[in-house]
Amino acid sequence: MKKNKYLPILFGVVVLVSVFSWFIWGNSQSNNKFSNNNDNKVEQTSETTDKKDDTKTTETENVKKSDQIEKEPSQNHLWTAEKAQALQSFISEWQVEMNQFYTSYTPDSPLNYYGYLTPKISTVESDSMTPALNDSPINVEWSDTGDKPGVYNLVAVYSDYEQSYPDVKHLYYFVIKDGQSMVLHTSQNQGNENNWLYFTETENIDLKNGFKTIVGQ
Repeated sequence: MKKNKYLPILFGVVVLVSVFSWFIWGNSQSNNKFSNNNDNKVEQTSETTDKKDDTKTTETENVKKSDQIEKEPSQNHLWTAEKAQALQSFISEWQVEMNQFYTSYTPDSPLNYYGYLTPKISTVESDSMTPALNDSPINVEWSDTGDKPGVYNLVAVYSDYEQSYPDVKHLYYFVIKDGQSMVLHTSQNQGNENNWLYFTETENIDLKNGFKTIVGQ
């Protein structure tokens, strides 16, 4: 009878222990889930922050590149190799209409025009004659860009001097002075007391306008 008396008590203790253990285990699982969720949120926040930082970095680099492009000096020259080619094409057509045939000359391949070597790199180089326009000497300098202010930038030289005809030879200077295009012409074939080579602006409207159009392109 004593054994039967303690069985309900023992059973109650077992149940209480089981319930208490189940409660402790449940709280532990809940805390783990909460911890995992927080970890995921931290990782997501970190990834989002990294993406924002990358976006800001890219935007900053783009702004710097844009500023660099704006600060770079312009490369738009008054005269270029492309314009020189355009002038050569124009002369090849124009000379047929004039029944004259012209050769292009450069400092690397100059023309000996009645003892006057032209074109030259600069006026410092020795020569036998000084170019003059409207009875005044002018400062003519060879140029690949036509940009130098205050001087006659000589960008092209054409002449029929080496042709077997005509008897009267023609020398053309294509110059740019302070942004303005000019075609200078001479047929002078002898020296003078001033030792000047006298030029005048060409009266050929087609040649003048053709050069002006090319410079303005």
